[in-house]
Amino acid sequence: MSEDSLSDDNQLIESLRTIEGEKTTIVTNPIQFFRKKLNEINWRDVGVSLLIFSFLFSLSILVRLLSAFYFRKFLYIDYINIVWNREVQLTPNNVPLMGFTDFPNYYLEWARAWFEEGWRPYRTWVEGEPWNILNLYSYPPLFLYSVTLFWRPGMRFVFGALPIVFADALCSGMIYLIIKEVVKGKHSQIIAIVGGLLMVISPINVIYEGVYWFNLQPVTLFTLITFYFIIKKRWWQAFVWLALAFLAKQNAIFLILPLFLFMLGEKIREKGLRKSLIESFANVGIFLGVCFVFSIPWIFLTKDYIPLLFSLGGNIELTTTIYEPAFTQSIRFSWAIYVLGIEGWFAKIIAFGINSMLLMITSAIAISIVFFFRSYRNKLDNIEFFELTSIYTVIVHIFMPRGVFKFYSAYYAPIITITIVTSLAFYIRNWRTTGLWLTIAILFLLCFGLGHLWIPRDGTPLLLFIVCLIIAILMGIRTIFKNRITKKKSNSILSLDSSF
Repeated sequence: MSEDSLSDDNQLIESLRTIEGEKTTIVTNPIQFFRKKLNEINWRDVGVSLLIFSFLFSLSILVRLLSAFYFRKFLYIDYINIVWNREVQLTPNNVPLMGFTDFPNYYLEWARAWFEEGWRPYRTWVEGEPWNILNLYSYPPLFLYSVTLFWRPGMRFVFGALPIVFADALCSGMIYLIIKEVVKGKHSQIIAIVGGLLMVISPINVIYEGVYWFNLQPVTLFTLITFYFIIKKRWWQAFVWLALAFLAKQNAIFLILPLFLFMLGEKIREKGLRKSLIESFANVGIFLGVCFVFSIPWIFLTKDYIPLLFSLGGNIELTTTIYEPAFTQSIRFSWAIYVLGIEGWFAKIIAFGINSMLLMITSAIAISIVFFFRSYRNKLDNIEFFELTSIYTVIVHIFMPRGVFKFYSAYYAPIITITIVTSLAFYIRNWRTTGLWLTIAILFLLCFGLGHLWIPRDGTPLLLFIVCLIIAILMGIRTIFKNRITKKKSNSILSLDSSF
């Protein structure tokens, strides 16, 4: 045996001893281990991130509260001396925002009854009874708790909206943290800041969450935190936050299937089938456990609790009928294509797929299977994760039998923002290309947001579908480039090896 071989063996033995010694230290001296972990943290980076996060959060609050005050000062329905208690017009200056007045007429009415009448939610309206707003609460409990967090009878309406505004503002900071984690390299900081600023001024979120105070927050915030832990590969934390997202609003329930299959594919690749199934279902158990704990006492007080939580998807009908929505109803995808002028057998097939939920279910399963196989083959990077997640999230909503309201897009907009910024950031190589691709991302997202506000509500599902197609095209192009880069690197390594 050569001296070089002996030297390598000695180095390996020494390394193993060092590792073993570290393990012993961890077990026998937890304080030293904790100090070591603290020393490993880049506190400068943490401080900078916290400062930027706080700046984006504060700026978002300012933009939303100023916008809310302006709309109530000049674009109100009925004059009231207290500006913050005014209702905002549904279509101010004939712009079809379709804002509605759910916050003062529903959310605050539930909060008032909670404090003044000892009202108990989750009671199904029985046919023949007088119509009553108090019998219409069907959201999870965390949303009710958020509305009642700061507001009390006699206070300005804005105090009930503060948790919604704060949650939406925190999303800008979360987008910054997520993009900073996804995009690597010397330009990651500026790219992440731009992404956060785009959320600060996102027209969709400023209007529907900052002005009309709809219920899409805090579910969006909890969903973004879930994604943050997923890209950090901390699965049990991700499922805790996914449970909290579901407990804030039911939209998050759609994410269980793709995220579970993504996790399962990754774990099978790394740990084998048996251990992966145990760990994956344990995380699902954590999800169910959190849902159960936060469902107390309602899950024991009324038999209507669970049925009401799963009643918002719309009724399943085996028909080809294309329904024309009333002014206060959501828009189905089948109606959107009918308004576009598409009729005949194709429109009937789409209508049947929507009404029967078949189109939603098959699309959800198909995209979830892609999550599994891409993850299992180690092909699903963080950028592609958001590309697929954006498409999945939008598709399952616009294909729901119930359809979508315009304000639903406040839930997709942050995910789409992350997707567009990170997907285009893939092509950044220097400062010149940084400016080019960020400008394209900014223009696209602002056009999408403003266009979404201005188009007639009948076109909302089609606009969202077009955005999905654009993201799918970007994903395909990026995959081609990524494969070419990987192939070049492999050829370079082979050439290097052959030269030796």
